[in-house]
Amino acid sequence: MGATDGLWLRENVYWWCAGKPKQAITYNWAFILILSLITFIVACSSAAQDADHDGHGAISFAGVWSSIVLLILGGLGTVTLRTHHNHLAIGIFGGIIFIMCSQMLIVFALYAEHAHKFVSEGHADAENAMCVFTFLLFLAFASFGGMLVAFQDDVIKVDNSQNGPDTGYDDSM
Repeated sequence: MGATDGLWLRENVYWWCAGKPKQAITYNWAFILILSLITFIVACSSAAQDADHDGHGAISFAGVWSSIVLLILGGLGTVTLRTHHNHLAIGIFGGIIFIMCSQMLIVFALYAEHAHKFVSEGHADAENAMCVFTFLLFLAFASFGGMLVAFQDDVIKVDNSQNGPDTGYDDSM
């Protein structure tokens, strides 16, 4: 996505927060962190319920592992947003956000099928909760990724004042 995509998103999708983009990004990230913590708790609860039943180990592992990755991403993402405001760090972070957005949609689909298949056993409440929270995380990651693209000029800070004419990127390479 280029600068024109970010401009289109800024003017047509995120017009409501164009006045305070850093605040909108911060609140969206805080929402993702809260949902990640809740998802970890629900995934552990779902895994504990499924420990007594046959055929539920893989789905429990997928849920717990995804929630652990979410917690790790929460810490690393917070560090990135607070300290690393360069093109590379924000670009890598945006790519990870896209991957996690896709992963949350996949985990949602897995838990939705699992809950539908095993609802007769009477223990689908934790699976249904995982469906809700992973879908909310999918929406939050999609929104956050769009905000990173739309407000990339506000997030990325380039300070080339210390570089002289002989340092930095060489165009002749």
